[in-house]
Amino acid sequence: MRPYHTLLTASSGIYQEWQTRVFHYHYQRMKAADRCGEVGGFTRLLTQPAGARTDGLHGVMRTVVVAELTKGEDLGFVVLNRPHSLQVVLRDGKLDHVTEKFVLITETD
Repeated sequence: MRPYHTLLTASSGIYQEWQTRVFHYHYQRMKAADRCGEVGGFTRLLTQPAGARTDGLHGVMRTVVVAELTKGEDLGFVVLNRPHSLQVVLRDGKLDHVTEKFVLITETD
């Protein structure tokens, strides 16, 4: 048995919030059906503008927030926030709650 932690990268915004809700729903279904105990915990890695208000999903699922890259830092390629956010949380120790040996990194798309 090799449990893994699911890490979902997501940006702020209505569309990403909807995609995250759908993804989390299916994660919960898979975890409930997992007889081998391989599906471990779940964390949403959310990038949002510095100082932005939290969305309604913080109370639904574990969420770690990282300030998104500013215009110019993202080189005009907004999806650079995905690897950037992962780099930040690993550097800052914001994933210390993850106890599984393996991590499945996913995205809302």
